[in-house]
Amino acid sequence: MGMLNEVCSREVDCSAGLACHLDAKDVDGDGLLTATCALDHGGGVLDSPCATDESCRNGTCALGRCVDLCAVDTDCPAGHVCSTIPRVDAAKNNLVPRFMGCLPDHGSIMWSLPISAPVADVWLPVPGQAKSIAVVMSVADATQKVGATRLLDPFGTVLYTAPDTVDEYYSNPVRTQPEPGLSVVMMPTSPSLPLMAGAYRMSVGSFRPNGQPASDTPHATVIAKLDPGTILDVHFYFLDLAQHPCAAAFDGGLLDASSAPQSQQFQQKFVGNLRNILGRAGIVLGTMTYDDLANHADLDGLDAADVGALLSLSTRPGGVNVFFVRTLSPAGMLAQIARTPGVPGLPGTAASGVAVSIDSLCYTDWTALGRVTAHALARHLGLFRNIEPDGHRDPIADSDDSPDNLLYFGAYGGTDLSPGQQQILRLSPVLR
Repeated sequence: MGMLNEVCSREVDCSAGLACHLDAKDVDGDGLLTATCALDHGGGVLDSPCATDESCRNGTCALGRCVDLCAVDTDCPAGHVCSTIPRVDAAKNNLVPRFMGCLPDHGSIMWSLPISAPVADVWLPVPGQAKSIAVVMSVADATQKVGATRLLDPFGTVLYTAPDTVDEYYSNPVRTQPEPGLSVVMMPTSPSLPLMAGAYRMSVGSFRPNGQPASDTPHATVIAKLDPGTILDVHFYFLDLAQHPCAAAFDGGLLDASSAPQSQQFQQKFVGNLRNILGRAGIVLGTMTYDDLANHADLDGLDAADVGALLSLSTRPGGVNVFFVRTLSPAGMLAQIARTPGVPGLPGTAASGVAVSIDSLCYTDWTALGRVTAHALARHLGLFRNIEPDGHRDPIADSDDSPDNLLYFGAYGGTDLSPGQQQILRLSPVLR
C-alpha cells in the first residue's frame, strides 16, 4: 500500500489514513494528471456536492461533486464507472489535462459553470461518460438577452458564433442564440457532430436589446446525460378548461387532473399516439403525473409572448412538462414551445416544457393533437424542423424535407423520423 507522498492512481493504492490526491502536473506528458497519497481529511465523500477541492475528503472536486480517483471500472463502487474528466483549473496555454475519476453509470449529473462577469470566457468540461450535454444560461433581468457568443470544441474547431443574419444562424454546426432571460446550448445536434470528451471553450454574456453588453452576470447550469436511457417522464398541467365550447370532446365534459387519467379518449388516443410516435425513436413513456393549475385566468387564453410565464409554473423535476390551455394566440396556433431546445428536466423556468391549445379539439381530434404535441416535444428535446418555411434545413443529413416528417413546419405534418433524428432524440438529456 502506498505511503505518504508515494504515487497512486486509485484510492485503494494508499494506506489507511491516506487518500489519493491529484497533483497539478502531468509528469508523463500523456495529458493525464499524476496523483500521490496524501493525508485523508474531513470532507465530502464520493458524489457529495462541492465547490472546491478542500470540500472533499480526498481533495478532488470536479463537475460540482467529490470524485474518487480510479484506473478501471472495478476501482469504483457499485453504480459507478471510471471516466475521463477534464481538469479545467489546471489548464495551461489552452491545454486542459484530464484525470480518471468515478462517475455514476446512469442518470444525469448537474453543475454550475463559474462565471464572474457579464461577459466571460469559460471552460465547459465534458467527461468521457457523457452521452449528451446541455448548458442552460439565465439572467435575473428578463429584458436582457443571455447566451453563448462563441463555442469551440476540445480541438479548437469553431462550432458556433453568434449570428448576425438568419443564414449565419442556420450555418452554425451548433444552433443557439442569445435570448431574453434564458437560452440553451445542447450537444450533439446531429450524428455527424458527436459529443467529444474534453474541454470546450465557450464565450457567454448578457446583452441589451441593441446587442451591447448588459449588466447582469449570467448563471450557467450544465446537465450531462451519462447513460443511454430512453424513458421520458411526462408531467401534465391543466388550466381552467371548464365550460369550454368543445367540452363534448372530453369524457364527462371536463378535462382536468382528476379526469385525464381515466379518460379513454385522452389515454388511448392522445397518450397512445404520443407513445406510438416517440416509440419509433425507441423512446418509452415513463411516469406520468397530473396537476391542476387554478387561479391563473390570465394564462387560460395564452398569448405566445406569455408562454414563458406559463412554463415557469412547472414544479416537477425531470422529464417534460405539457400544459393544456383553453386557447393560444395568434389564432390557429395548436402548440407553443419557448426554445429549441428547451430546458431539460429543470422545472420553473421560462422554457420548461410546451403549451397545447384545447381549442384545437374544435376542428380536430385527440389523435391529431397527439401528433402536434409530439412535434412540440421533439423540438423541446433538441430536434429542429426538418425544413423551415423559408427553406432552411435542420443539421441532420438524412432527414428529408417531406411533409410526412414529424418535424415538418405545417400544422398537419406526418409522423416519420429519419434514423438520424431518432438518434438525436434518444440522446436528449431530458430522457432517463
